[in-house]
Amino acid sequence: MGSEKFSTIPHNLGYYRSVANTARYRTDTEPQLLGSIIEAAVAQVVLKHSALCCGIINEDTNDAAFIRLDSISLSKCIRYHIPKPSQSEDEAIVEALEFQHGELWLDLGTQPPWKIIVVPTRKFPETKGTVPRSITLTLPLEKAVLFKISWMFFLMILWDNFKPKWLFPAPTESWTGGAVCSEDLVTKYKTNVKLFEISAEDVSGILTVCKAENATLTGLLHGLIIASLAKRIPSAEKFTSATPYSLRHLTGLSPTEEMGVHVGSLKIQHPTGTISNLRSSNNQSDTMSRIWEIARTFRSAMRDELAGLPNDNLLGMIPYISDLRKMFVGMMGKRRSTTYEISNVGSLKVGAEGEGGKWRIQRDVFSQSASVTGAAMYFNVASVAGGPLTIAITWLEGVVDGEVVGGVKEDLEYGLRCVGEGKEILLSV
Repeated sequence: MGSEKFSTIPHNLGYYRSVANTARYRTDTEPQLLGSIIEAAVAQVVLKHSALCCGIINEDTNDAAFIRLDSISLSKCIRYHIPKPSQSEDEAIVEALEFQHGELWLDLGTQPPWKIIVVPTRKFPETKGTVPRSITLTLPLEKAVLFKISWMFFLMILWDNFKPKWLFPAPTESWTGGAVCSEDLVTKYKTNVKLFEISAEDVSGILTVCKAENATLTGLLHGLIIASLAKRIPSAEKFTSATPYSLRHLTGLSPTEEMGVHVGSLKIQHPTGTISNLRSSNNQSDTMSRIWEIARTFRSAMRDELAGLPNDNLLGMIPYISDLRKMFVGMMGKRRSTTYEISNVGSLKVGAEGEGGKWRIQRDVFSQSASVTGAAMYFNVASVAGGPLTIAITWLEGVVDGEVVGGVKEDLEYGLRCVGEGKEILLSV
C-alpha cells in the first residue's frame, strides 16, 4: 500500500470518510426477485475485482496494509434505505448520502470498506460468500509510474514548504472557507449534500457550445463556479481550485475492468485580476466572455499538466514523505489550501433502451464526503451517455455557510441551463 495511505490515514484520523456512486436502475424484474438478483450480482462483482475482497490492517500507523478476507457477509455490505412517504427521490438519496458520508468504516480487519445501499427494496436473508484463495491487487501509483523529479523541482518544493515565513511573508491567500482545520470539525463531523440534475437535452447543447468555444465541460464548470463565488463572497481576493484526473493512460489500468487509485490532481490559483474582472462585469456578454476565458485557461493548464507527466509532478514526491500520518496531523490549526474541487468522473456508457437485458441505468450520481483538511467545497459530476448530468455538492458543516453553497448551486444550475438553451448569463446577488 503506497498512495492509498493518502486515503487510509485521513480516514483513521476522521478527516475524510468515503466516496459514493449512485445509479438509478430501471428494471422490469418482479419485485420479489430483486433481493436475490442484487445479491448474486454483487457476489459476481466481488469475485471479479480483487480490491473488493480486501480488508485493511494497521490503519492507525504508517504501515497500513491490505489483507485478503476469508469470507464476506454480503448482507452486512448491503443496506436498505427506505424513503419516507413525503420524500422525493432526490431527498431520499441526499438523506442516505449525508448519513453514509458521515460514517467511519469499522472492523476493517474483518469487513471490507465498501457498501451497497439500495433505495428502496426489501431485505433478504443473511448470507456469506467465500473469496478467492489468491488475489492480485493493482500496483500503487508510485510503483506503477516511474515519476522523474529534477533537482530544480525538488528544491523548489522544499523552499515553498520550509522558507522562513518572517522573511518571506505569504502573498494574499485564497478564500478557503470560514474555519481552520481543527479537531472540533472532526468531533462534530457532518457532510452536507446538495444535488441537482441537468436534462439530456441541455447537456447536448452544453457540449456543442463548449466545443465551439474550444473549452471542456469541466472548464465551463470552473468558470461558472468562480463567477458565482466572486459575487457571493465579496471579501475574497483569490480562489484555488483542484481537479483530479486519471493516470490510467500511464499505468495501463483498464478504465472498465480494473479497480485502483490511479489519479493525479491539478491545482490552479485564480488570481485577483480574474476575480475583479468578473465582479466588474455589468452585462451578459462581458460575463460570458470572462467565464469562457476561465474555461479555456483551465483546458490549457490541464493539457500542459498531462503533457508534462511523469516529470516534475508532486506525486513523485510521495517516496520522500517519511511520516504521512504526522503530515496530516500537522494540518490541524492551519488554513486549508483549496477553495473547491471539481471531480468529474465522466459519462457512463450504457446500452441503448432495450439492450442489456432487463436492467438499464438511467442516471448516475457521484459524491464524496467533505474533508476536514481538504477543499472547502466539492463539486462531484457524473452523467450517463445520452442522459442527464448530475452534480452533487458536498461540504463540511461549519466550514462554509449553507446559504452560500445554496446560492452557488442555484447559480451553477442556472448557468448550465442558460448555456444549454443558448442564452446569455448574468449572475447577480
